[in-house]
Amino acid sequence: MKNNIQNCFCTGELAKMFNLNKQTLFYYDKEGIFQPEYRNPNNGYRMYKFNQIYRLALICYLRKIGFSIDQIRDYLNDSSVESNARILRKKSEDIRKNYQEFLKLDDIIQRKLLFVQRKLAELSIGEVQIKQHPRCAYIPLGQEVSIYNKEVFYSYPTIAFYQYDTKADQYEVTFGAYLESEYGIGGEDLDKVRYISEHWVLSYCWKGKYSGIEQKVRELHKEYNHLSLSANSYNFNIIDQFLEKDENQYVTEIQIPILDESFPVQKM
Repeated sequence: MKNNIQNCFCTGELAKMFNLNKQTLFYYDKEGIFQPEYRNPNNGYRMYKFNQIYRLALICYLRKIGFSIDQIRDYLNDSSVESNARILRKKSEDIRKNYQEFLKLDDIIQRKLLFVQRKLAELSIGEVQIKQHPRCAYIPLGQEVSIYNKEVFYSYPTIAFYQYDTKADQYEVTFGAYLESEYGIGGEDLDKVRYISEHWVLSYCWKGKYSGIEQKVRELHKEYNHLSLSANSYNFNIIDQFLEKDENQYVTEIQIPILDESFPVQKM
C-alpha cells in the first residue's frame, strides 16, 4: 500500500489488494459501478485513488452476499441508511428462503441416493428372493402421461403398479411416489398418502428396459406357479433415467405379492 494517501493505485495493485482478477475491475468499470479516478490518455491505464477502496470494499461485500450488478448499482445510488438497511434485511430474508429451498433439494438428492444404495445392497441382478415387505406408504401419481408435471414425482423414488386386466390379458400401469418415511409430508400430499400392507413377495431384480418387465412378470408366474402369486405386481424403479442414460441398464425390483396366508411354510 502507498505511504502517501494521495498516491494512486494501478489496476494490478488494486486487484491484488482485494484478491480480484484485473478483468473484474475492467468489468466494474464497464458497468459503471466502479470507475478509475484517472485514465492515462496515452496508454489508457486506469488509476484509482486511495479513498476509492471503500467503495470497492462495499462492492465486494455486496457481491459476497449475492447481489447482482444491477442490485449493486441501485444500492450505490441510494445513500439513505434506512433504505440500504431495508435492502439488506430483504436480502437476508431471500437468503434464508433460498437456504430452506436448497435444504429441500438436498433432501431429494439424499433420499434418492440412500434408496439406491440400500436397494442395490440387498439385491443382485437376476436374483429371485422370497421376502417379507413391510407396510409402506406411497402417493398415487396416476398413469405415465400425468406424472411429469407433478412435483412429488421428482421428490421420491417411483413405484410402478402393474394391474392385470383379465379380459384384455394385459397390464394397466399406474405410478406412485414411494415414501420410505412419512416424515416431512404435509398439506395436500399428506391427504393423498396411501398404504401397501405388510406382505410376502416374490422379488426379482430386473435389469433392462421397462418394456421388458411385463414379459418377465409372466415368466415368473409360470416358473413359480406353485406359489399363490397375485396377478398384480409392484415394481420399484432403482436405477432409472435420473441416473442412467441407457434404458438397457435400468434396474428395477419386481415384487409379486404372495396371497397364500399360510406362507412362509411353503418353499420355493
